[in-house]
Amino acid sequence: MSLAPRDGLIKTPELDGAERTALGALAEVCDRHEALDLPLNLVDPAVQLVYYQDSVLVGYVEMQDHAPKQMEVCGMVHPDHRRKRVGHSLLAGAQSECRARGQSGFLLVCDEAGPSGKGFASATGASYRYSEHRMELDAVRRPRPTSGPLQLRRASEDDIADFVSISAAAFRHDAADIPKRKDRMTKGLADPHREYYLADLAGVPIGGLNVSMVPGESRAFINAFGVLPEHQRQGHGRQMLTEIVDRIVADGWEHVMLEVQTDNRKALSLYQACGFRETTTYGFYQVDAS
Repeated sequence: MSLAPRDGLIKTPELDGAERTALGALAEVCDRHEALDLPLNLVDPAVQLVYYQDSVLVGYVEMQDHAPKQMEVCGMVHPDHRRKRVGHSLLAGAQSECRARGQSGFLLVCDEAGPSGKGFASATGASYRYSEHRMELDAVRRPRPTSGPLQLRRASEDDIADFVSISAAAFRHDAADIPKRKDRMTKGLADPHREYYLADLAGVPIGGLNVSMVPGESRAFINAFGVLPEHQRQGHGRQMLTEIVDRIVADGWEHVMLEVQTDNRKALSLYQACGFRETTTYGFYQVDAS
């Protein structure tokens, strides 16, 4: 029995093996076409939209629920199928999903190295918000772990409140968002490809971070790296970063990554001093869901 041909936009809760293979090939084509590094996750996005042309997967959008009130959206269209309304169909699908969630818009994420992403953002009327560098550890420049008074340890369900509170203080999160962030961490702790850490000073947690692994690409991402404001500028961040990098490398991960806003000079200086270098810059553009 032959399957009916697939055409147009489809929302899929989970990709099957064939779709993952097709998406990997599509990402490779798009990256190679403009020498890009698309910030696609493909592991656990909140929403995934695929676009088929005569049963061939030619477009994809993933929506990441990073912020409680606003999603981040990244997508791609095969170079041979651009300017054929595929991108606009995917965009409309993302807008529809936001409206269904009661959200007024989302952030469209584009690799600033390529003209197509910025051109698409401009054509949709999106407004520029900010940029982030993706940074990768340079093994040659990596310093030895810094000794200090902190004890870095794996976090558990008992640590959720402390971890979220530290993150909220370090990144000035809205207190109303804390319950959702707790729920997200609860789910993250059950993910075998995600680890959470707390840094204790005299037995009291003052810093935290999490590590997300992408096994197929041997990449590990350091996220939510923060220290309580009253404990900043005391070398604690450097100790945390060098220690977690040492653990990640010892576990065999070949690429250690993190992301930081381009105007965060303090964080940039710390990351550069700890052996990281900028590899890609991503622009974030505000898109109205209406």
